[in-house]
Amino acid sequence: MSIGLLSVISSSILFGLLPAAVRQLQNNGIPSGVIVFWTYFISLICYTLAAGLKEKSLKIRICKKDILFMFLAGAAGMGFTSFLLTSSYHHIPTGMATLIHFTYPVIITVFTSLFFHEPFTGSKLSGCILSILGLLFVTNFTFSSVFTGIALAFLSAVTYSTYIMINDKADFRSLPVCLKMVYLTFGSVLLFYLQTASQRQSVRIWGYWNILLMAFIGLLSAFAFGLLTYGIKKIGSSRAAFAAMLEPVTSVVCGVIFWQDNISLTGIAGIFFILCSMVIVNRESR
Repeated sequence: MSIGLLSVISSSILFGLLPAAVRQLQNNGIPSGVIVFWTYFISLICYTLAAGLKEKSLKIRICKKDILFMFLAGAAGMGFTSFLLTSSYHHIPTGMATLIHFTYPVIITVFTSLFFHEPFTGSKLSGCILSILGLLFVTNFTFSSVFTGIALAFLSAVTYSTYIMINDKADFRSLPVCLKMVYLTFGSVLLFYLQTASQRQSVRIWGYWNILLMAFIGLLSAFAFGLLTYGIKKIGSSRAAFAAMLEPVTSVVCGVIFWQDNISLTGIAGIFFILCSMVIVNRESR
């Protein structure tokens, strides 16, 4: 297994742990925008310290156009994605939101074929079908028709797809990971600071338990996005998208462990289909 593939799989497992923690903070009354702000503020501190430890990173000159592009990519692909997805939980079941959000591997596969002329092979088609089928099974086909929630979850898939493709195709893709993540996360921090300020909403988090949980979410997100960005750099966006399909599997397992959610035989079958889609796409890429 390549180090790039291992990085993406590791990031997907870490991302899969996040919903349970975010769900607890929301239940404790912390607004989604405040959670997103602190998630990326803590991540920004981590990346800045990591980049500072590498003197070579600080000596790299970056043009203003790339800096602005990274700010926008981070704000949309990281912060806005998190905000859209957590907001959709208020309108539709978490399972349905997860299903819609995880159409992003299919979106990436189609977009890279249309705009970057990557071949849309039979293996990729099989992977798309199996991943969607697996997500349907994981969520046990339990849906409700609420347009607002559906739209929010789908937009989160689009913004996240854009983030992954930009990291693979943009001029700044060759920058050191920690340095690049400083600019990407700064875009998210700035966006959600302005968003909370415009609503005259305090970003203060009350309670020691909530503060500790928020710190855990921020650190976990920092490691997860760092590993994902490094993996994309090594194996490309299409392959990385399918390798990241372990995230919903991890979310289901965490739901069973921490929230006593039930998992049926249908859910187990869905996990099997998702794993099959990952194996098919990555074996063809190799």
